Amino acid sequence: MDKEKLRSELEKLPRWAVVAFAVRCGQRVVPLFDRQRPSDPRPRLALRYATDMAKTTRSDGTASPADASRTAAAGTHADAIRGEDAALRSSVDHAATYAAESVAFACDSADHAFMSAHRTSDSTHTNIAEAAEHAESAAFSAARAIDPACADVARDTAAVDREKLEKLALLHQWTEDTPVDPDLLGPLWSEGKEPEWARAVGTGESTLPMPTMKARGRVKAPGVRPEIEVLLTPGSASPEFIARLFQAISNLHEAHTGVPLVIAKDEFEMRVVEEVTSG
Repeated sequence: MDKEKLRSELEKLPRWAVVAFAVRCGQRVVPLFDRQRPSDPRPRLALRYATDMAKTTRSDGTASPADASRTAAAGTHADAIRGEDAALRSSVDHAATYAAESVAFACDSADHAFMSAHRTSDSTHTNIAEAAEHAESAAFSAARAIDPACADVARDTAAVDREKLEKLALLHQWTEDTPVDPDLLGPLWSEGKEPEWARAVGTGESTLPMPTMKARGRVKAPGVRPEIEVLLTPGSASPEFIARLFQAISNLHEAHTGVPLVIAKDEFEMRVVEEVTSG
């Protein structure tokens, strides 16, 4: 399906269904960015914010402070990713470059959807669909940079997503303000078609400091008794696994408090503490 046809088909879907489509395109190829920048969480954070916007928007179309915070965060991460995209263009890893573009366009789609829903700008359904089409196109190019056969599978899988969204929207009578969880569509890749690189998350050498004996993750606010304590002995666990574990803790904390966490390390342990920002 050519770009104009895809854009036209996406415009027929409710706004948050279009965002779900765009997010899935970015999710499909973000491992290609991870491979080049294993210690940079921004693309996955951006996709998480866009996902949260799509699946938790209020059905009455009103905006909560959390909604505004998510769209601002997604936009900030998208801008940062575009800066990284420019740096990647000078490298030979075109797959990572296009993966970054796909994620950024998925965030654009979510941003346009939010602004359209709450009439905070002139964003239209066409803008939402156009950004989603760009996310799909960039994902196709990212996969093609690795293997042309992967690109065809990525495009075919995206087409399946669109068809599922069309059927679900009709079956459940979705409106423009109906939340849509991208995970509702199932696995990111068709059965038996997932490429090897898509299974690896955070490949390459991690820059996260690793403890030599025991890691203690403490989720706490400064001066407050820890509410969550995680004790683990790394054993043979990879740095990437440990990084994902602490990122999951941070995600949980941020979801409930709005404050992300950072990793700190002293002589004997790793600590997870609230990020302190100025201003």
